[in-house]
Formats: sequence, structure tokens, C-alpha cells
Amino acid sequence: MPFQTSPEHLVDWIVAEFKKENDLDLDGDPMAIQRIREAAAQARIALVSKDSIEINLPFITADSSGPRHLRVELTRGTLNRLDLSR
Repeated sequence: MPFQTSPEHLVDWIVAEFKKENDLDLDGDPMAIQRIREAAAQARIALVSKDSIEINLPFITADSSGPRHLRVELTRGTLNRLDLSR
């Protein structure tokens, strides 16, 4: 069954997860958002045949302490919950 979660809804979730872990908001970084959009689209496709997938985007941004990497585990269950919360 295909997931109904909109790509932007999933991007928002990934950005929120990154912010929780790193206390950095990626919303104002168009390059980071584009990379997340692409990874989110690939993750949605992969979750059709897998139970979970790691979204791993090295060097997603940098701050005064150096480069930051995005690593988020997305499960089919999480994607289903995002579908229900739309």
C-alpha cells in the first residue's frame, strides 16, 4: 500500500528530528531542504519493501563547532503515523 504522507510533511518531520538532536533549524537553508526532499522521496519508495531505512546526509550544515550530519531512522510505522496525522 502506498503511503499518503506528502513529501513536505515528511520533510517537516525530518527537519524536526534533526532540530531535536542538534538544536539547529534547517528551515532557512534551501540547499539542506532540497537534499532532505530528495532523501525523503527515496525513503518513501524504499519503505514499500522494507520495515525501516536510515536517512543519512553527511555535511547537511555547519555551525561554529564544525560540520553537522543528519542521520534519522525512518520506520514504516512512523510513516504510517505521519499518514494518520495529516
